Amino acid sequence: MIFRATERRSRPAGTDSPSSVFPAVGLYGSSRRGWSANDRDDPMISVALVVGLCMMFAAFFAGLETGLISANQFALYSARARGVLYARAADFLLLKPERLLSTTLIGTNISVVTATVFLSNMLRRTGVIWAPILGSALLVIAWLLVSEIIPKSFFRQHADTVAVKLAPVLVVFYFLFFPVATLLTLVVKLVLFLTGQLGSTKEGVSSKQSLRLLVRLGSREAGLSLADQRIIDDIFDFQDTIVREVMVQIHRTLACPRTMQLDEIIRRALSVDVRFVPIYETRLDNIVGYIDVEEAATGDRLTLDALMHRPTFYPDTKRIPELLLDMNRKTLPVAFLANEYGRISGVVTPDEIVGEVIGRFAVTRHGHGRDIERLESGAYAVVGVADIEDFRNETGISVPRGPYDTIGGFVQTRLGCIPEVGDTLVHAGATFIVTERDELHVKRLEVRLDRPHDAR
Repeated sequence: MIFRATERRSRPAGTDSPSSVFPAVGLYGSSRRGWSANDRDDPMISVALVVGLCMMFAAFFAGLETGLISANQFALYSARARGVLYARAADFLLLKPERLLSTTLIGTNISVVTATVFLSNMLRRTGVIWAPILGSALLVIAWLLVSEIIPKSFFRQHADTVAVKLAPVLVVFYFLFFPVATLLTLVVKLVLFLTGQLGSTKEGVSSKQSLRLLVRLGSREAGLSLADQRIIDDIFDFQDTIVREVMVQIHRTLACPRTMQLDEIIRRALSVDVRFVPIYETRLDNIVGYIDVEEAATGDRLTLDALMHRPTFYPDTKRIPELLLDMNRKTLPVAFLANEYGRISGVVTPDEIVGEVIGRFAVTRHGHGRDIERLESGAYAVVGVADIEDFRNETGISVPRGPYDTIGGFVQTRLGCIPEVGDTLVHAGATFIVTERDELHVKRLEVRLDRPHDAR
């Protein structure tokens, strides 16, 4: 109004109006009419640059978070010990996960809010009612692709080559965001204090099942294979596993009578790659000792009685952590297991116990091959004494618990008899076909899946 009044007083009579003097100046209602084509160009380019830059920063923060978590921690530890800069930066962030998470979350949110504000403001000023809604929808789709899915996949695949090399840059942002993170932490603690929840946040994980769930979610985020996830599950179950679940049944071991010549025992043991050979009298479950084939091959005592060690027996219901500690304390290389009826049920070595956690070793030490083998047709060849848990892990077929420990026992229980060769059982989308048997039990089966899949 001052400008207009000044012009009105100072303009001589008969001169042109202000609009003719300043035709290009937008001081006379141009904001009410909207932008002209020339007025839109510069703001749109500027907003596009800001939005693109924000998406790049968001992709950097989101992708680097996934990449550092997925990186090989052993390689980082080795590089940090050598004083490598990027490894020290990555270790600084991963040592306290809240450093990594707070930095990436603050950076991502700043990028999101900035891009949204700039884009919405520009679209509202166009005067088109539906423009802000459509622009926001398109921004969400582009954001998910460019700033979430693509960078996370890229940094996960290149975690050890690209992500860790960018860790020093993220450390710089950590210190830049530190005042903001500190302020937000104080606000959160104040709210928790006022609501009486501050102490509950320090309790941590309340149960093993909660911890198992957290680790499983983290394993999936890190892209671990099913086999690796099963190893983690086995670690959680290790404390509650009994030795009967990992032992080798006594009838599957290379056991020799006490009357057999030592040379013959050694020959048989070497032919099937067995180190410890149980020695029995009269019947198989009457174990009187065992010999160490390596000791027999390198020692001077060449008589069976001189080489034979006294067996140590444990109940087959003993938990394997307790058994392993006891075997280490007594330096026992092998232990024999007895059931509740006083009969020898199996034998176990530290290899079998460790194999329960990290997976079975490729080289067998008990004279038998793999219990479960994948055939080219997609079916599985399974021995009758294959463990139910191993069968589930290998094939993905769930077998209910019952008065049996093996797949052969499961089939016999369901059919109510010792089936003949060719008899079948359908369960959980799989067909169990008996391929070999004897008078007492099922020896081998073939398991065909209705929908073949890779259980691994």
